[in-house]
Amino acid sequence: AAIQARMGSTRLPGKVLADLGGKPLIQRIVERVRQAALVDEVFVLTSEARTDDVLVERLAELAIPFRRGPVDDVLTRYLDLVEELEPSHLVRVTGDCPFVEPDFIDLQLGALRAFDADLVRVVASAPGAIDGTLGGQTAYSARALRAVQASDDARDREHVGSFFFVRHAREFREVELEVAPELERAGLRLQVDEEADLEFVRRAWAAVDLEH
Repeated sequence: AAIQARMGSTRLPGKVLADLGGKPLIQRIVERVRQAALVDEVFVLTSEARTDDVLVERLAELAIPFRRGPVDDVLTRYLDLVEELEPSHLVRVTGDCPFVEPDFIDLQLGALRAFDADLVRVVASAPGAIDGTLGGQTAYSARALRAVQASDDARDREHVGSFFFVRHAREFREVELEVAPELERAGLRLQVDEEADLEFVRRAWAAVDLEH
């Protein structure tokens, strides 16, 4: 699993090191992802920009493995890790989602392995019913991620093939996961993009007490 993170967020700079229950936000995300039984290793993928030096220093202090790559080409960061480790599957996690769910990661990886699939599609009973509830993560086969290199859409470099997978869906083996209606929460925001999001996440974290 690889968590993309940087200090240079335009709306909330430095959010990945913001305090969440006594630990940096990025550390909380790493700890959550590590709880997934089917994940072998967890890395943070950040950029080579000087602004991310402070993040790298903190990761080193916390003994969290990291790799650095192009500032705007997030896809290359993931592809470099795939070439280095040669995994069969990779979980992509964004560095602003502390409620990433280990069991959901295992569900996706298990489905990909069981059906020798490339992509997971999460379906709900109504369009938009699961906006914001996927915890900022998804899983792919390594072969699917490598295929994105053929994309001529610059947006796929930043969004790690999101547009490519939509345009070429028929070229990949896809497995569907259905969301139970009681878990659908249209409009629920679990990502930390702005100060108000961070305050909400802090309140929710304290209420749920995920460490116990």
